[in-house]
Amino acid sequence: MSRPTFVEACARYGHRFTQDHVPAWSRQPFADGTFPAPQFRSDREWYELTIFPRRTGLSVRQARNVLLHRFADVAAWRSFARIVPHWSLK
Repeated sequence: MSRPTFVEACARYGHRFTQDHVPAWSRQPFADGTFPAPQFRSDREWYELTIFPRRTGLSVRQARNVLLHRFADVAAWRSFARIVPHWSLK
């Protein structure tokens, strides 16, 4: 499986959370009343920084584990997520 195009990836990964794409799950507050923050500034940034699974036949958990082991700099989006308040996405 080759890397999907930008349009294919956006269509396939509907749960991504960027300032361009705000999924329904992100509108639910946590138990402490805070909301999740976006993980990337834009869909384009998300696409450029995401390592897509290259093997087919993997379960979602297996694919996630492959990505977590291959993507070393997870702090890149976590630092952004901490500084953008949820209300700024309205």
